[in-house]
Amino acid sequence: MRMSMKIIFLLYPFLFVSMILSNSFLDNNDGTISDQATKLIWQKCSMGQKNDSKCSGRITALSILDAEKSCNDLDLAGKKWRLPSLKELQSLVLKKNKPTIDQNFFPKTKATFYWTSDLDWEEKDYRMFVTFATGGIGSAFKSSKQYVRCVSSL
Repeated sequence: MRMSMKIIFLLYPFLFVSMILSNSFLDNNDGTISDQATKLIWQKCSMGQKNDSKCSGRITALSILDAEKSCNDLDLAGKKWRLPSLKELQSLVLKKNKPTIDQNFFPKTKATFYWTSDLDWEEKDYRMFVTFATGGIGSAFKSSKQYVRCVSSL
């Protein structure tokens, strides 16, 4: 039986520590959060939830292909959406929190794996993810189902 997921918890502190403080976030009251420090706009709620103030509804886990399509097709705040890079998604990590994300701005985020657009450095059929359980990173086979938060540019 082939393992469909491998976890890489690198020892490089720059990959785990967010240099961005939560006070750089601004709730746009339209289902999006602006990050003034990175000049990115984030989907407030995880994919599958309603993009309302409380992120009601159930989070949907998707394969990487479905995740990319869902972000590209997202109709929210008149923006063009995409799957975030590893570096972009890691900018949301706050190690002091559990889950490791600011729940004031990203409510009901699961403390688990969220896809990024980055390919695994060793396995072409694997994509990288960030886990909001620890703030670490890893990779999963592209047909594995993980959670999704889309991003756009300011």
